[in-house]
Amino acid sequence: MIHHYHVTSEREETFSLDFEIQADAIFAQLMDLLIDTLDFDPASIGMFYICDDRWQNVGQVAHSDFFESDAGNQYEIEETRLEDLLDETGARMRYLYDLFEDRYLRLQLVKIHSGSLSSPQIISLEGKKPRQTNPDEFVGGLDGDILSIDTPLGMMDEAFDEELFNADELSSDSFSIVDEE
Repeated sequence: MIHHYHVTSEREETFSLDFEIQADAIFAQLMDLLIDTLDFDPASIGMFYICDDRWQNVGQVAHSDFFESDAGNQYEIEETRLEDLLDETGARMRYLYDLFEDRYLRLQLVKIHSGSLSSPQIISLEGKKPRQTNPDEFVGGLDGDILSIDTPLGMMDEAFDEELFNADELSSDSFSIVDEE
């Protein structure tokens, strides 16, 4: 059997992707397809969330090291096949592709048909591809400016509002000093 998926982005409104993949493919193969097609960093951590018809999470597919305690049913990404969890047209899941910015793709199973594929097939790719946050950067400051490890200290001071931190509000009871010898 072949699954045909339609993919959209929660952040990039013009983006859409349609592809077909074997129903007996494992979720790790699906993740590889998304990483390759969308130029994501293969070293980044990604996971799938099986969703109900309102896009609410009802299960998680990930490497067992990354299971969340409140994710509902949990499935190993290297062992679970697509057809094990997604067996009806209309089935939904989200793919977390950017942990830094909490960015997801929405995938919906739009068609199931007989046949066989030697490899997944891209049907269409339109719009601006979603991007991942560069792991060497982090979002800082109140305006969402990107600060990196190479940002001069003076610029970092300007990015953070001094009103957010008041040393007078700290109590010495809250801290303990450890004398290392």
